[in-house]
Amino acid sequence: MLEKEVIENIVKFSETKFLNRSLVAKILKQSKNSKVTSRDFSGVGFFTYFQVDDKSLSLGNNINLQLGGIGAEIEGLKYNTAGFTLFIENGMLALLEGYSYGDDKWPKKITNYKLYLINPDGSLAWI
Repeated sequence: MLEKEVIENIVKFSETKFLNRSLVAKILKQSKNSKVTSRDFSGVGFFTYFQVDDKSLSLGNNINLQLGGIGAEIEGLKYNTAGFTLFIENGMLALLEGYSYGDDKWPKKITNYKLYLINPDGSLAWI
């Protein structure tokens, strides 16, 4: 599923930039133990909200992060490209936002996509 792959890759590729190995492991465990509480579509993207019941996986109450750096080429988007931001709120996985660029309408169903890493210099590396 696109969302789970995006989360896994955002977190894994953030390890060297923002997160140590222990925090990466906790966020990945949160993702595996999370449930989707709602999914809203804006027309040009989506917001998927998560709940993690196991509070022992918390990164800490005051830890709030926005992680990105992963994009996707998605069949059905006019410009074929999308971005993602993962939100950690009070130490817990909270929200994944997916968005298209410009006024490109988000497809109703995604069947073909390819993820890429956005390097600090702006170049892309296919995952």
